Amino acid sequence: MTAFIKKIAANKESEETQRYVGNLNGIEIKLTYYYKGDIVLRQISEHKILYKTLKANNKEEAQKMLSQVGEAYQGMPGLTERIDYYDSYATEYVDIDFTQAKISDLCKLPGSSIDNCSAYYLSMIRSQKLLEESGYHRIN
Repeated sequence: MTAFIKKIAANKESEETQRYVGNLNGIEIKLTYYYKGDIVLRQISEHKILYKTLKANNKEEAQKMLSQVGEAYQGMPGLTERIDYYDSYATEYVDIDFTQAKISDLCKLPGSSIDNCSAYYLSMIRSQKLLEESGYHRIN
């Protein structure tokens, strides 16, 4: 159904943006949604992960743990992921282009919070509701 989302992306309706911040089990999360109407076209997430949250003693231990998760993201159409490592934390960046990615594939990823794996598109209204119920705060 990515053709449907591509059609929405190409229409003349202006694209809107919503940003959220939250904390999930000690991981600071920033989310940016790009959407038209109720249809999410792109989602960018940034996760700041303290090594102590992972119970990792150093960067090398954290790399070992996080690389396993990152492997699941590689090669998936419409999704890019990278992790930058620092002295006491790592920052993971995940960019999902819903004009290319399939929701049914995204549901299989570790950490996915998509609640309807058979949906044709990601709903901004539903996402906003779920984020706010989970304690995220809108920042724009």
